[in-house]
Amino acid sequence: NDFITQHNNRITVYDLIQNFEKEPFGWRHEALIDILVALVKKKKREFVYKTKDRYPIVEFVNLALSSSERMSCEVVTGEDIDQSIIDNTVKAFKHIFNEPIVSSTDGNELYDILQTALQKKQDTIQLLERDFYGKYPFGNCFQSAAQQLTSWIGIRDPKKLLNDLIDGQLAY
Repeated sequence: NDFITQHNNRITVYDLIQNFEKEPFGWRHEALIDILVALVKKKKREFVYKTKDRYPIVEFVNLALSSSERMSCEVVTGEDIDQSIIDNTVKAFKHIFNEPIVSSTDGNELYDILQTALQKKQDTIQLLERDFYGKYPFGNCFQSAAQQLTSWIGIRDPKKLLNDLIDGQLAY
């Protein structure tokens, strides 16, 4: 973690392996990747693959094990999210969907909760649009709702998703 901090909080897996496979460490690349996973689980770091933030751990590990992809795999600083943003997001979700969501003090955990809840909402909306109301004149509201949910689900940056939901509260 200190080595990553010394390199402006952003370093490739290739550079980490090059540094830690030498003396005095002598670590194999599998051991180093295991340490990186532990840092991500402790919310100290995040994985980035070809500028895609918050890359899933399992997919990142599979890419980092491939020597040809290590230059594209980066480890960066995890971002802390202010508690007021988290609280406002919970309120915004309740306002938009008229149902509460489990609150959390961790922005990354809330992001995961939101992704699951939004996916369920999208599945329901798409079912209603496809099977029941899509052919009626008012069916276009289901299509626009599904598009909005798709855009929110596609956001990989937790802080951006939370802020977009807060901004979306004004629109709905």
